[in-house]
Amino acid sequence: MMADVIDLKPVAVLILAGTNDIARKVPLRTIENNLTMIVELARLHHIKVILASVTPVNNYNKDRDPRLEQTLRRPAGTILALNDWIRGYCRRNRIYYLNYFSHMVDANGFLQKDLSDEGLHPNATGYRRMAPLALRAIDKVVGRRARKRRR
Repeated sequence: MMADVIDLKPVAVLILAGTNDIARKVPLRTIENNLTMIVELARLHHIKVILASVTPVNNYNKDRDPRLEQTLRRPAGTILALNDWIRGYCRRNRIYYLNYFSHMVDANGFLQKDLSDEGLHPNATGYRRMAPLALRAIDKVVGRRARKRRR
């Protein structure tokens, strides 16, 4: 956090975190505490915060490679529980909540197949879906004029 964010003195930071902790079986309460600490550090240094939901995962490639059954390490229920906490935390603390999840989930509750090649990380199509959502959040938190001036 110090080297990657605070020392750079940004106006804002967009935080998308938690999926790797879920995969490592870190308890939700610990993930919540870690996110709280990150937000508090940013705010202490007058950095505006955008906190993003964890994205869904899918198992659509498990027939090609059984290791790609992503929900074994990242259960949908755990992702939903963390996202519910993030949404509530943002509401209680007046932080911008960036809901990637609802823009990337399919009718089965999985990451849309065309947004990832292995069911976890977004591919180019996935990032094209995420980019305008991130820009909209940044414009809302920082202001469009401020973002353009800093280029």
